[in-house]
Amino acid sequence: MDEQEQKLLKELLQKKLHGTLSKEEEQMLFDLSAKKTGRSPSTPTSSANLATGLSKLNNLITATDSLTNTLEEMAGKVNTHSSQAEAKQTIAEM
Repeated sequence: MDEQEQKLLKELLQKKLHGTLSKEEEQMLFDLSAKKTGRSPSTPTSSANLATGLSKLNNLITATDSLTNTLEEMAGKVNTHSSQAEAKQTIAEM
């Protein structure tokens, strides 16, 4: 990627950031991004696919958070039972 393409890529990214990118410019941005990262240019992901993917990602994050909370609760119970067992063993040894 030469200097002129890098400059164009930066300009297109700025336009994308400000929401002023045309369809043609969006395709140019996608192609330049693909070139910079070494990917082969293809049709960009549609907004519908992106929304679906984000929804699935949100569901996965929610499920992961729920699982993490459950595991933390279980770890707390194990620690409690372990402490109780140690206390009982200490009393039994007296």
